[in-house]
Amino acid sequence: HLNHVLAENTLEDQFMTMIYGTLTLTSGAFQFSVAGHLLPYWWQAATEDLATVPDIGGLPLGADALASYDSATVELAPGDHLIFFTDGLTD
Repeated sequence: HLNHVLAENTLEDQFMTMIYGTLTLTSGAFQFSVAGHLLPYWWQAATEDLATVPDIGGLPLGADALASYDSATVELAPGDHLIFFTDGLTD
């Protein structure tokens, strides 16, 4: 719904990136959708590995009123961390 509202009410070439997710504390399941934003890093404590969560695509919000957004789930283990950042960090 937010994508449609932004597409209909912003100037041309304006958009917003976003990640939306929910974390289930009892299981460690992090379900998320991506709208053009940089993927968070995932520190996996058991293997001491740093990677990104799976890239499931998704246009920035407001870029296309008809865009749809998939979701994915990663299972976080005790000691794992998700590291979110803005594109200002990479610019």
